[in-house]
Amino acid sequence: MLCHLLVYGIDRSYNPWLSHGESVEQIDKNKDQGYVAEVSDNESEDRPFDDMAPFVFDATSAWNSINSTSINENERTTYIGSSSGTSETPMLLQKLVEDMEADLYPGCKTFKRLEFIMSLLHIKVSNKWSDKSFSMLLNALHRAFNYDNNLPSSSYDAKKYTKALGLDYVKIDACVNHCVLFRKEFANEVKCPKCSAPRWKQDISQDDENSDDEDEGVHRKTRVP
Repeated sequence: MLCHLLVYGIDRSYNPWLSHGESVEQIDKNKDQGYVAEVSDNESEDRPFDDMAPFVFDATSAWNSINSTSINENERTTYIGSSSGTSETPMLLQKLVEDMEADLYPGCKTFKRLEFIMSLLHIKVSNKWSDKSFSMLLNALHRAFNYDNNLPSSSYDAKKYTKALGLDYVKIDACVNHCVLFRKEFANEVKCPKCSAPRWKQDISQDDENSDDEDEGVHRKTRVP
């Protein structure tokens, strides 16, 4: 039920139901106190995945608001993947919720599954690991955990989590002299439109070392430091 509500949302035509015995006064009291404060005092120590919960809830809420359309006041229809371009998104969001709550392994007290994966991704980024080295680590951990299919076995699989959480990014090249960013109207430029500094380093082969024309060199896809 929790996964369904997070992924697909609640019917906006729903009205508070008062016929289950709770008084209006009690409902108002609960609203004033707030559910979050009530839970945090008693359960925070037993739920180490709470740190990941805001990310998951934000991701599901954002997808839900983008991909849902109200037909009329009494009906609400959700179009799967209409904006994201993939029908895989709801399933991935549901997996986020499951991984947020699941122990890393049965009886584990220190990590929830999603928290562990995000911790590994944080280590990768902080230490500037290559995708290859990170995939090697994940593959080793995958084997250490008896080929657990719930854990990513490659950098590509792990990055699906950051994308689903809205933490993905796009690298943008910048002029070495800090003139412009190579984006929008400058996205396809090979040199700075202001100072003419090259966007890429040039690797001149030994055969062309004596050539007067530097354009004969081969562009390497590495950024100018």
